[in-house]
Amino acid sequence: VKTFADQAVFSNGAIFSSPTQLNGIQTALPTGNAIVDLGNSLDNLINLTSINISNNLLSDEGLLVLVDELVKHNELEELDISNNMISDIGLRCLKKLKQCKHIKKINVAENYGPSNETLHELNGLSIEY
Repeated sequence: VKTFADQAVFSNGAIFSSPTQLNGIQTALPTGNAIVDLGNSLDNLINLTSINISNNLLSDEGLLVLVDELVKHNELEELDISNNMISDIGLRCLKKLKQCKHIKKINVAENYGPSNETLHELNGLSIEY
C-alpha cells in the first residue's frame, strides 16, 4: 500500500482517491510490515468511514497496529475484521475505538473470540459476532 496525498494505491493495482471506504483489502502478510504499511497509509485517508479487512489471517498483533492507527479517524463508522485469526487478546484492544465518536458497527465474526468477558469489556461498542 502506498499513499499519495488523498490516494491509496494497493499492491493489486487498486487506486482509491479520497476514499471513504476501503473494502476487500488483501495483505500478503497480515502481520509485520504489511499491516504496518497499511496502518501508515491510513494517515492520508482522513475521510475514511468504513474499512473491511476481513478474510486476511489478521492476527492479534496486526489488529493492535491497525487499531492504533484507526483511533485517529474520528469519522470511522464501520470496521469489518471478520474471518481472521484474532483472539480475545487482540479483540480487547478494540475498546480504544470508543473514542471514535461515529463508530456504529464492528464485525468480529468468525475469529477465535469474543468471549463473554471480552464482550463485557467492549460494552458501549456495537459488536457483531
